[in-house]
Amino acid sequence: MTSVAPQGAAVEGIKEHVADFWPNAHLRSCKWQRGPVNELGKDFAVLELSPTAESNNLWVYCTAGTGKVQTQSHRHEFFLLSSESDPSHVETLTMVSHYHRFESPLSLGHVVPIGRPWSDDSLCDRLLLSLPYPFGPKLEWLRSDSLEVQFLWALPITPKEAQYARQNGVEALEQCFDSVKLRYWDSARLDAV
Repeated sequence: MTSVAPQGAAVEGIKEHVADFWPNAHLRSCKWQRGPVNELGKDFAVLELSPTAESNNLWVYCTAGTGKVQTQSHRHEFFLLSSESDPSHVETLTMVSHYHRFESPLSLGHVVPIGRPWSDDSLCDRLLLSLPYPFGPKLEWLRSDSLEVQFLWALPITPKEAQYARQNGVEALEQCFDSVKLRYWDSARLDAV
C-alpha cells in the first residue's frame, strides 16, 4: 500500500520540486483573496518564481496544493509562463485549481475557458493543458513514496486555436505552434492557425 502525503506535506514537496528545478529564482507563495479559494485548503498557494535563464527569462506561476481528485490516479498541478509579473496569473491558476477539484477534473489536452484575456489586450482567453515542453519530463513529474504529481502547462490560447484543436485534435494544434515557432510568452501574439 502506498502512503499518501497530507496536504501540507504535499505542498512542501511541490515547493521543493519547483525550487530545485529553478534554483536561481526567487520563490514567493501567493494567495488569491477573493472567491472560494478557502475551499482549496489553507495550504494551497500559487508560487511565483522570478525570471531566470532556466525559465527562459520568464515569470513562472505554479499551483501548489491543488490536490488529488478521486477519479485520477495522481495529483495535478498547473503552471503558467509570462513575460510580466501580474497578480491576475495568481487568480487564473487559483480558478483552474478550483475548477479541477470541484467542477470537472482536468488533465492533459483539456481546454479551460477563463472568461477574460489571460493578460491585458490578449486574444488568448483560454488555457490548453499541455505537457511542459519548454522544460521536459524532469519538471513534469514529481514522484516519491507518498506523492505523485504531474505538472501541466497552462498555455494561453485563442478561441480560434481552441476551435482548431476541437476539429483537428490537440496534436495538430501543437504542430501548428511548432511550425510558427509560437511566442507563447507574448500576450499580444496573433492566432497561430
